[in-house]
Amino acid sequence: MVELPQDSSVKDHCIYKVPQKVRHIKEAAYTPRVVSIGPFHHGEERLILMEKLKLGYLKSFLQGTGLTLDKCMSKLKEWEPMIRNCYAESVPLDSDPFLKMILIDAAFIIELFIRYYDVGNWIQSDPLFLKPWLADDVAHDLVMLENQLPFFVLNGLFKLATADITPGDLPSFLDLTFTYFADLNPQKIQSDSVSVKHFTDLLRVFYLPPVERLPKRSKVNNILDHLYSANELVEAGVELKVDKTKRCLSCSITMVS
Repeated sequence: MVELPQDSSVKDHCIYKVPQKVRHIKEAAYTPRVVSIGPFHHGEERLILMEKLKLGYLKSFLQGTGLTLDKCMSKLKEWEPMIRNCYAESVPLDSDPFLKMILIDAAFIIELFIRYYDVGNWIQSDPLFLKPWLADDVAHDLVMLENQLPFFVLNGLFKLATADITPGDLPSFLDLTFTYFADLNPQKIQSDSVSVKHFTDLLRVFYLPPVERLPKRSKVNNILDHLYSANELVEAGVELKVDKTKRCLSCSITMVS
């Protein structure tokens, strides 16, 4: 049984629209090129051409997994409050069209990642792989902030689809995601070390500095452990004098020899 995760990553808004004053600087940098994912760009006329391809992927996803449309919609219905809450702005779609959009977009992504993982068997027949420029544009669009689905939805549907498959026969959805976005992972971060909210969040994780480059809190704490308090200094015979002409407290205290 696939249940809704209870961790804090799906309890708060995590998918936002880019502020207009930022978007105005360079519109193209924040606008999907060829495919809409999620509600913010759903139905835009210039992105309609990809809807037919997404429906084809949905059909392939359902046929390949044995899932029914009703079963997927029923599961998404259970998750609907949490899905909607991930978006920082209210989505003006009724339940059925909203969940249908989520399912089509999620199935498209899952099917795409599965095919990419097994690209040798798809490179001669998949519409995206036959047009490398289109595949590049799709990959570009999938990491845009306004073009996101909550990761738990993708992962949950993938688990639902693979519930009857022997563990180990297929990689996890997170592993599929890492494979698809491998070129954006310059530090070669491993999938078992991260938790993500959506693909833009994953991109952020990829570009965070490695842990060894961050200040070691333990070293800072060790230094502080060896500093003496004012009381300890006085007890040791050190005389402290306050200089009232200085406004900075730390600068106004000096030791008198």
